[in-house]
Amino acid sequence: MEILLAAVVLFVASAPTDLVVEGHDYATSVKLDLGNHKTAWFLLHKFRRAMVNASRTKIGGLVEMDGSYVGGYQPGLKGGRQHKGRKAAVIIAAVEVRTRTWKDRDGVERTREYAGRCRVEVVRMETAAHIAEFLECNVEPGSVIRSDGLRGYGAAARELGYTAIPRPQGKPTRERQVVPLAHRVISNLKVWINGTHHGVGRHHLQAYLDEFVFRFNRRQNSEAAFQSLVGLGTQHPPVRRRTIVGASDLPYYYEGDEIEGDEAEDAEDAEDATA
Repeated sequence: MEILLAAVVLFVASAPTDLVVEGHDYATSVKLDLGNHKTAWFLLHKFRRAMVNASRTKIGGLVEMDGSYVGGYQPGLKGGRQHKGRKAAVIIAAVEVRTRTWKDRDGVERTREYAGRCRVEVVRMETAAHIAEFLECNVEPGSVIRSDGLRGYGAAARELGYTAIPRPQGKPTRERQVVPLAHRVISNLKVWINGTHHGVGRHHLQAYLDEFVFRFNRRQNSEAAFQSLVGLGTQHPPVRRRTIVGASDLPYYYEGDEIEGDEAEDAEDAEDATA
């Protein structure tokens, strides 16, 4: 029990340099003297399974959404608009838009938007059908969805009764970015994956996305992160080693499972409409 609690403390306290430079798994195995890297890897994946509360509330209000690819460079593709044959994983990120108001020294009222809670998931493709599934699972009914000009977001939002605010991309300016908070979440996610973990296996990607969401939503309070992980861990059912190693409980799409035919063409046509 002492080793488990110590591992939780190390896991949620990711500020030390060795955790960032060496990666969580290696640093945890060294600090706790677990014997080898595999034991630490298995233990931390048990923690990641416990980070998703089955009864958690959905995000809501004004929500920014955007999609992205997670994966290395693939030669032969025609830019980011080509879906057919692409091997990178597709993710969708959604983040609550909250507002802070204050008065400056001259008494002028200022307003600034900042990120609240977020959700990030692996999807098969960034089309209206998959966006709708994401919305139903993660966003409160009646929320306002702010996205770029990709038609799938507006179509999915209107079909489910959400209010859609598309912001087509023109010439980007610093004064009016399209979905700046969603872009920040995705950017932080990619930096965290590459910097802390030095890349992750595709079939384990959703577990790392769950870890990122857990950390992001508790970024202001590390004590809450510790208490939440201990509490959720005691309620989570046991997970077998072969389930974790094979990631059979996670959604993923292997290389070779690329989108073909009409679905790929529909996705590319939807993106072309935003140009």
